[in-house]
Amino acid sequence: MRIYSRKIDQAGLPKPKIKPLTLFIASLMAVYAGTAAADSTLEKITVTLGGIEQELYDTANTVTVIDQKALDKTQATGIKDLFRYQPGIAIKAQPMRAGAALGNTGRGGNEGINIRGLEGNQVTLLSDGVPIPATFSFGPMLVGRGDYLEPEGYKRVEILRGPSSSLYGSDGLAGAVSFQTKDPEDLLTLGNNQQITIRTGYDSANRGTFITPAVAFKNNDLAGLLLFTQRRYSELDNQGNQGGTGAARTRPNPQNNQSDYLLGKLRWQLNDQHQLQLTGESLHRQLKTNVKSGLGRTQMGLMSWDTTALTAKDTIERQMLKLDYSFEDFSQPLIQSARISAYHQSSTNRQFTEEKRTGSSPTFSDRTRNNRYEEDIKGVRAQFESNFGEQVHHRISYGADYSLNRITQMRDGTPRGTSFPTKDFPDSDYVQLGLFVQDEITLGRLSIIPGLRYDQFSLTPARSNDPIYPGVTPISLNDSALSKKLGLVFKQSPMLNYYVQYSEGFRAPTPTNVNSGFTNLTGASPYKTISNPDLKPETSQLYEIGLRGQNEQLSYQISLFHTDYKDFIELTQVGGAGTPADPTLNQSINRDRAEVQGIEADVSWRINNIWRIMAGFNYNEGRMIADGKRSDLATVEPSKLVLGARYKPGDYALELIASHAAARNNPDDELLSTHAYTTLDLLAEWDINKHWQLQGGVFNLTNEAYLHWSDVRNQPKTSSSNDAFTQPGRSLKVSLTTRF
Repeated sequence: MRIYSRKIDQAGLPKPKIKPLTLFIASLMAVYAGTAAADSTLEKITVTLGGIEQELYDTANTVTVIDQKALDKTQATGIKDLFRYQPGIAIKAQPMRAGAALGNTGRGGNEGINIRGLEGNQVTLLSDGVPIPATFSFGPMLVGRGDYLEPEGYKRVEILRGPSSSLYGSDGLAGAVSFQTKDPEDLLTLGNNQQITIRTGYDSANRGTFITPAVAFKNNDLAGLLLFTQRRYSELDNQGNQGGTGAARTRPNPQNNQSDYLLGKLRWQLNDQHQLQLTGESLHRQLKTNVKSGLGRTQMGLMSWDTTALTAKDTIERQMLKLDYSFEDFSQPLIQSARISAYHQSSTNRQFTEEKRTGSSPTFSDRTRNNRYEEDIKGVRAQFESNFGEQVHHRISYGADYSLNRITQMRDGTPRGTSFPTKDFPDSDYVQLGLFVQDEITLGRLSIIPGLRYDQFSLTPARSNDPIYPGVTPISLNDSALSKKLGLVFKQSPMLNYYVQYSEGFRAPTPTNVNSGFTNLTGASPYKTISNPDLKPETSQLYEIGLRGQNEQLSYQISLFHTDYKDFIELTQVGGAGTPADPTLNQSINRDRAEVQGIEADVSWRINNIWRIMAGFNYNEGRMIADGKRSDLATVEPSKLVLGARYKPGDYALELIASHAAARNNPDDELLSTHAYTTLDLLAEWDINKHWQLQGGVFNLTNEAYLHWSDVRNQPKTSSSNDAFTQPGRSLKVSLTTRF
């Protein structure tokens, strides 16, 4: 099956301008987010941006909320499922085809979230306000971000599209995604002071099962919960049909995976104004892969060897402990609200690979690679709110946060030409201090929302002389960033709310950007990397206008945006002749600029108490600007349209959702392009009684063969293994929930 091997014959995907007709059509579309909770009315949506709780229609931001009902309905087994119906949001998750020392395809799992064309560490990811560990890539090691998360633990996901550094600091270059864990009240659905909930399910796409038992209680001033999720699953299915071994294999490589997640909360209401809450999370995920696609003969110049066995074992762990204090008393004249948090989070990603080889030289004996990446972050945050004024009302939110992150990495194994163990960057301490303020000024129908955040950050090697960090002298980096924001909201009527905003973002350099220390003087082209003490943060500037409205039957939102990015960090050659006496010098430098613009919209129409229609659309276009030349920004996702119809006459509901993605030409003629595709999903739910609920879904009803652009944009178009990147065909998910 070859569905993509030729170049798309559509004039190279011309870059259309944003026209009024396009804007009108887009206003009828929507990001299907499931944000309207009740079938009898459209409820108001509350968002929490940077710890500031407000109604969505009072903000000058483009925000999408995925609530508990939508999370349960999609029966997400990973973060890729969470954003299935979100146009403009993509998760890169390639099939696992990595080697021991050659290639890292699929090693990062669910690598991260792409918002408006940027991804990885350029998007802020938070779980209960605590940063999710960063992505890291070097050689065969690839550490993603999405597999640190367990969907069953979350009650709500907020997606902020556009720069978010005025709210969250570094990494908010293109947007932010905030995951909020469940509270006791989310599990006390029967009206009792104690409740046990058990949820279990099956996914045919990876032959996976899960079970989530949870207990919650609320007694006088105390409340708490304990939730545990266990998953057992295999490799994700695709529509490849070539089995066997070697690079031409397109069937998924066999996997045996498991995941265990624990969430605990204990809340103490000291009195009407003061509250303490302790939250703990623990996740352990293990993936074992028989990499059949890596077997066979490898030829490198005059050398060759046979790989007879290749196995990979990946272990991902995250533990978090957080203490929150909150105060609220709106009768106070100065400070009406305060929230102070302290947290500690540790994470580890271990990647072990064993390769059995035969060859004509001892050089090609068996080899192993044992790679590790760790973060250990401690932080505090204090945020306050003051309200004053009548005719001109001010709602001022202000505060500070501080974090210290120890970041370490090591590569070990049985060597060929490399001394083990070694480090690709020195153990580093990343310190960030932020001061922030935002004022929501209300003058009748008009709201003016200025915001300002100052960040000071430093990156320091943890030790000056590390014996296993190769011969490059590490340096420290100290810098600061000022992130500004200005938003305007004019409420002409409930159905006509106009908003305009200007916002800035930045991403501070990572340890590997600053102090990458890999050196190879024995190969055919000797090279080494050097530090850069003058490296600057990547920055962004957003200009956005939007319109939204809501009544009892209809809600909608539409926005047009343009974002300029500067000082993209890139590892590039800066000198050297590629000889042992004068090796090639590589260094991370600030180089390219980029711009992304587009349209996003959402609408939900409750026709009556039985029928509801949802629709969604996004269109983005991006340009990379390097050395005065413009080229297509390959990380920008193709346009997507999502349409849904929901039928709920009583205790059961049916929902049909169509998703259409446009074709995408690759700016590199040697790489793969993707064709347009359309999928249909049928979802169902049945509230048997207040104690039992059955949910199910048939996904990709028409068994469409298709590719996700984010997975294949760097894949050679002539490769015989391209079918390995296809998404699952028709699949079934079913879950059963009992409450007592």
